[in-house]
Amino acid sequence: MPDRVFLDLWFGPAADALARLRRALPLFPFSGRRSGIAALRILALDWSQPPLLDAAYPEGLPLDELWPAFEPYQSAEHRFDDLAFELTAYWDLWHFDQTAWSRQPAPVLIAAWGENFDPGGRDPEAGQVRLEWADSGLFLADNAPWNRATHQRIRANIESLLDFVGQLEPAGLTQRRLSTESGWDLAQQLQARAYPLQ
Repeated sequence: MPDRVFLDLWFGPAADALARLRRALPLFPFSGRRSGIAALRILALDWSQPPLLDAAYPEGLPLDELWPAFEPYQSAEHRFDDLAFELTAYWDLWHFDQTAWSRQPAPVLIAAWGENFDPGGRDPEAGQVRLEWADSGLFLADNAPWNRATHQRIRANIESLLDFVGQLEPAGLTQRRLSTESGWDLAQQLQARAYPLQ
């Protein structure tokens, strides 16, 4: 059963939701095959409300075209602090498909919400920015036979995640947490899966 992976990021109390995205997204390792933002949703007040914007960008929306899309929603009625933003982008990860490894674009849901947005039943411990992958198997490669290639590919996927987090620290990142939907310790799972070859 798929076990979603979450990377939660905190940037301190001063930055609003859009400011946090402006810090994180320029450092996001967009896929070479599917660059830009693939989808964007903007919601006000809570997740039960109909989206103010629900747009798909099959060709990928560049970041310099993304930021103007937020401007109409900063008004007296809807300030950024009562809005939530959900974006879909793609991150290249090594993927094992029955017999061979290849780098494939993996979808990542990126969410940020303001202090006055009600997250409802969502994880109360979620970060100010949350990245979500659909399945821990993207990092653990449970279906791959254990050999040197598997070890190298798992390490490469983990290192791409660590590189991203490392770049965020000079951009104001104050805290981060990697977790799974099931509550299993992903770091422990990765260590168990990527033990050195004997």
